[in-house]
Amino acid sequence: MSTAQPKVLIAGAGPTGLTLALWLTRLGVPVRLFDKDAGPGETSRALAVQARTLEFHRQIGIVDDVIAAGVKIEQLTVHTPAGIAAKLPLADFGRGISPYPFAFALPQDVHERVLIAHLERAGVQVERNTELVAFEDKGNAVVATLRKNGTDETVSAAYLAGCDRRPLPRRPRLPRWRCRTHP
Repeated sequence: MSTAQPKVLIAGAGPTGLTLALWLTRLGVPVRLFDKDAGPGETSRALAVQARTLEFHRQIGIVDDVIAAGVKIEQLTVHTPAGIAAKLPLADFGRGISPYPFAFALPQDVHERVLIAHLERAGVQVERNTELVAFEDKGNAVVATLRKNGTDETVSAAYLAGCDRRPLPRRPRLPRWRCRTHP
């Protein structure tokens, strides 16, 4: 948690919430980042990192550490009992599109640890075992109820970002957006 009154509450400390916290912190926006789980993931729920994600990481100065933690995939080879069925070169399939034209493997749990290390250097700690149990949009602020170890805390911030891959609790009176397609 940062020491300043948070402007943004971030529910969820997976790669999305961690990256959002890093971006906002780099911009000088105070955040409070919390996650229901006791610690970062110990297994991977995702393996690949897209080139665009690496581009975002470059913009906030962490891409070298991210790349060092993963593996560039040079080629995909499909084997069958009869032998090699296909070879797909991946070392530069995005050349001219991205400064990171290669396929890149980085398990999610490793990715999270790299992001957490950068957040900690920036003075932001992930509050663990902390769950968003309710929130209310007051117009100029969001009032949220967080629960940690059975104790509820009411906090206020300008924004709440749900990055926790869980449904938000009781979505109270949020506006409904009607979408339609046009020919």
